[in-house]
Amino acid sequence: MDEKCCNKFIKVLIWMFSISVITAVSVYFITLAIGFHRIDKYVYEISEVLEDLYDKQYQSSKNDTLIPNPGPFSFYNSPTVDVWPESQAELEQREVEMKERQKEIDDMKQQLDNKSIGLKLIEAVIQIEGEYANVEHDPGGETLWGISKEKNGDWTPESYEHAVEFYYETYWIGQKLYKLNNQDLAFVLLDSMVLFGTSRVRNITVRITGADTYDDAIVELSKLKYSEKDKKEIRKFIDKLKDELRLVVNELVSKNPNLKKFVNGWNNRINSY
Repeated sequence: MDEKCCNKFIKVLIWMFSISVITAVSVYFITLAIGFHRIDKYVYEISEVLEDLYDKQYQSSKNDTLIPNPGPFSFYNSPTVDVWPESQAELEQREVEMKERQKEIDDMKQQLDNKSIGLKLIEAVIQIEGEYANVEHDPGGETLWGISKEKNGDWTPESYEHAVEFYYETYWIGQKLYKLNNQDLAFVLLDSMVLFGTSRVRNITVRITGADTYDDAIVELSKLKYSEKDKKEIRKFIDKLKDELRLVVNELVSKNPNLKKFVNGWNNRINSY
């Protein structure tokens, strides 16, 4: 083989080798690219699955905000404990909700206490009124446990418990006496309303307190509790009420002389306040 042919043959070999190398490198990079694409696809799919699982777990934790108490020997003190809040805003919101719940509980306790006091005062009034009475010329006419049959649409309570319920709804709740925070004051208003009627006593209460309405008067009177200063204010109010009620007695007798026989009883009851 001459030199010219040899050089030509070498060039062909180099060319073929170059083509092979280029082809091999190309195949390698193509394969690598495909591999990376598949890996990236797998990573993306896995991330989606993980994200979906996280979302489900997060929603579950939000829907079920309480976890069981691990046991009596755990450091947890309550039967259930809240999941940790994710932010300061949630923590503050939860604190507000707890305060609102506590206020609801306190209000319920106060209502129960007020009802208990109301029932006690009502029973005291009923004892003064007695069971059945039908005295001639009595403005109330025929009464049962102090409830006038004539002034209540020919209605009378079926039992003592029914009478207590009537007093509770009509006077304690209806006249907002449950809002008062002093039992002596509440009793005087309750008893005087039963004795002389709600309208008269409401008007007198407004006049003494200087309030615009009866509701406003009750708001003012509800501020009085059991301090020495409050007791003095309550005494002043009751004394003024007694004076007003004596005027009512005189007015009733002046209009109907037949009521004179009730004057001593009415005044004795007023004087007991």
